Amino acid sequence: MKKKDEFNYYEAFKRQAGFAHEMAQNLQSALVKGELGEASLTQSLHTMENDADQVNHELHEHLASDFVVPLEREGLNDLAHCLDDVCDNIEDIALKAYMFGVSKLEPQGPEMITLMVNACVELKTAIDKLHDFKHHAESIKEHLVRVQTCESDCDRIYIESVRSLYLNKEMDPETRRIAHAMLDSVEDAMDALEKTSESAESVIAENL
Repeated sequence: MKKKDEFNYYEAFKRQAGFAHEMAQNLQSALVKGELGEASLTQSLHTMENDADQVNHELHEHLASDFVVPLEREGLNDLAHCLDDVCDNIEDIALKAYMFGVSKLEPQGPEMITLMVNACVELKTAIDKLHDFKHHAESIKEHLVRVQTCESDCDRIYIESVRSLYLNKEMDPETRRIAHAMLDSVEDAMDALEKTSESAESVIAENL
């Protein structure tokens, strides 16, 4: 029987995934409103990222001190680290937009952000079921595969978007550099989401 004061690793993962989802939604909303580079967005995401950090720190403290953990220890550590990276990378998109003073992502940044939000939804759904993974292994895997599909779709958009930047000979070189850097930051966030889905798959496979 679970002790009342026993740390709940599954709930910690759910909170981390929830923060990532909320951050992605807020970023997308700001992009739609033309407020991507506003200080209010960076402050909002930074607050959520700090809260996610606190969950990550608490989780790792328990991993280091708890004698018994629910799953293989190394896998739990890796999944927590990956989820933390997702939040960091989403915040980085807003930080770069603020530093560069840009309010939009061109040429196909909005499509990439939509895929990022969709990937966060799929990841959160999978993580929400992790506590009962033995009964939901196939369903969880389906959601994790969808995260990876979103990342693959985003890769294709990223390649074509960067290509179009450099084919546009009329574009100012500095504008091109900034646009490329912004697309890179979204791509980094998608890579972090893919890595997290792979980590979750490994956790399940090692503990079935």
